[in-house]
Amino acid sequence: MQQIDNPKNVVRQLAIITLIGFLVVTLSGPVLALIGVFLPFAFVGGLVWVLFKALTLGPRVALSLAGGLIRGTFNVVTFIPRQLFHGVGFVLTKLGSAGKVVAGIAAPMVLGAIAGGALGAVGGSQFHDQEIRIPVGLALGAGVGLLIAATRTRPAREQILTVQAVHAAPQV
Repeated sequence: MQQIDNPKNVVRQLAIITLIGFLVVTLSGPVLALIGVFLPFAFVGGLVWVLFKALTLGPRVALSLAGGLIRGTFNVVTFIPRQLFHGVGFVLTKLGSAGKVVAGIAAPMVLGAIAGGALGAVGGSQFHDQEIRIPVGLALGAGVGLLIAATRTRPAREQILTVQAVHAAPQV
């Protein structure tokens, strides 16, 4: 069992589990309906095809063709959900990255807006024009927060270089 110490990771795991459960419950009805509609037709069509091939090519060739058809169908049926799961994982990874970027920008903007609004309230109380200074302070504070978030530098990742001894080539 996976142990999660960070509360953010716990919330993220709960969100993923909830999303998967919602998708399963929501999409299982239409998928089962489509399977229920197409499966009988596919079964009858495959049976008629095998009987036709058995009559025209012989039973041994027809059974080998039917085996190939069943293997191909199984591969397609397993390929589609596998690709869907990979796609969901890719989208969740990209959403997580986008969420980190948005949170990295939103936090300084909100803090700047709070500070700007507070300064606008102080100036508005002195000059009795709070209805103008507070919204302007909020907007300017959010703008300063956006500038801070946009110009913030992140430390470079450490690269570990491996050094190997070079052996001299024999002289001829």
